[in-house]
Amino acid sequence: ITGATGLIGTEVCRYLLSKGWKIVVSSREIGKGKKLEKELKKLGRVSIVEMDLLNSSSLDRAVSDIKSRGIKISHLVNCARSINTLSVNEFGMSDNKSLVEEMQLAVFAPYKLICKLAKDFDSMTSIVNISSQYGLVVPNPLLYDEGLKNSPVSYGLSKAALNHLTKELAVRLCEKKIRVNAIAFGGFEGRADHEFVKRYSQFLPLGRMLKLEEAGPPVEFLLGKGSNSINGHVLVADGGWTII
Repeated sequence: ITGATGLIGTEVCRYLLSKGWKIVVSSREIGKGKKLEKELKKLGRVSIVEMDLLNSSSLDRAVSDIKSRGIKISHLVNCARSINTLSVNEFGMSDNKSLVEEMQLAVFAPYKLICKLAKDFDSMTSIVNISSQYGLVVPNPLLYDEGLKNSPVSYGLSKAALNHLTKELAVRLCEKKIRVNAIAFGGFEGRADHEFVKRYSQFLPLGRMLKLEEAGPPVEFLLGKGSNSINGHVLVADGGWTII
């Protein structure tokens, strides 16, 4: 699981461990990763590996480290992200640097990792990419105090690209019997202030933001045997945001 120290990533780890999964989490900040590992070990079997997704050498070292421990990777959840790549300029647009860095982290890095694991582990069976409703539709300007000025265009672009990458790899990895799917999540509680949550909730049929405990079940479904017939699909878990 990449991005395991993030809000959604940590919740997915907790849920999978509660269901008996054995997990490996990656972090480029080993201190932060070790702290999470200590917490998660109370719930089940977990290992931590140091890996910078944007550094090819670091990725190779991490995979070698995993192999040296006798671990066979069978599933992958791509959940890594960084708020540092979501800055906007005075016009409310993503500058070139932010756009490139966001695409590198959200699209290129998962692509490299998927290709590496598919090549090095015959045990691979299923991959889930964590995407967003904003990879399917654009943000509603009425949701934000200053329109879309603080809603980075780079985020939606990268998630849309990730959705298509999911479909491309679903076809290309079929011969290896590896399924590739994605989940387009809506907004989760936990970071937004009360007024934003209230506005957001008025825009969708469910009438509320997603709860963190709702992150894990869709991931486990797409990873497991219950979804063996599903490949190249973007599962929408957004409370109905994208249907109206």
